Amino acid sequence: MNFKNVTVAGSGVLGYQIAFQTAFHGFKVSVYDINDEVLAKAKAKFFELSECYKRDINATQEQLDNTFNNLSYYSN
Repeated sequence: MNFKNVTVAGSGVLGYQIAFQTAFHGFKVSVYDINDEVLAKAKAKFFELSECYKRDINATQEQLDNTFNNLSYYSN
């Protein structure tokens, strides 16, 4: 199987990490959660996680920009 698009249902502790890691590795990721407020919290977590990627695995800004471009958000 050759997956190109992934949907992560839930952006809690595990879901946001799975979504970010998957997007970092080049997949288009749809992040689904119950409302826009919860998704806003996930976006903030993604920013914090990106700082960890810079520090811990020397991720470049280009890699992180691509990661954020691979993420989309849905609450319906």
